[in-house]
Amino acid sequence: MEVELISCPGCGEEFSPYVNKCPHCGLHMHKRKHANVTSGGSMGMAIRMMVGGLALVLLGILFAWWSTL
Repeated sequence: MEVELISCPGCGEEFSPYVNKCPHCGLHMHKRKHANVTSGGSMGMAIRMMVGGLALVLLGILFAWWSTL
């Protein structure tokens, strides 16, 4: 499987889209062009938000129970 190389906006050299910075000039790449790579994206964020919300609800219930003692 061949990977399409990207060009560095700083020096113009081509390199793999899977690295964080240009190996030639060291420019950090924030937006990388990936082919067939998934990161979990919005599904991962939704799960983290649901877990955080559940934790807040449980803390609220615990605090309400504790204040009645």
